[in-house]
Amino acid sequence: MSKAMPAEASLGKEFMAEVKLTAQACAANVVVRDAVPANASYVRSEPAATVDGKQLTWALGNLDSGDSRTIKLWLKPEQEGVIVNCASVSADPRTCASTRVVHPAIQLVKKAPAEVVICDVIPMTLTVKNSGSSALTAVKVSDPLPAGLSSEGKTSLAFDAG
Repeated sequence: MSKAMPAEASLGKEFMAEVKLTAQACAANVVVRDAVPANASYVRSEPAATVDGKQLTWALGNLDSGDSRTIKLWLKPEQEGVIVNCASVSADPRTCASTRVVHPAIQLVKKAPAEVVICDVIPMTLTVKNSGSSALTAVKVSDPLPAGLSSEGKTSLAFDAG
């Protein structure tokens, strides 16, 4: 977390302070607190703070590692001198894991001529397609031939589709 304010501000004229927060790891229940200095008044902030007297609070929720948030805070000096404005952050450690949910699906399309002559070679095409969302490996296709048909003496064909 870092905080920046201008080097000088004019009495009675609002100025902006900026709090930058970057999560070094996953964090839950991230809360930033900032106390309004005694010699200044709170004007507004982005995002809006929860205000309890001079205590400002921003509940930022969960942050993933590397996530950043910026809080802009406008204050108005009420007297000459130095304004010191400090912020603090609290969070709970958060550990996350993920699982990809997939739907395996495979399509097999078989094409053959509508009519053939006895003893002629029957050209057939088998098309295998992965129509699901998961990778498929070691796909094997077997095709039992109809009664009375054979190919190279076999009544069933099989091949590795990869």
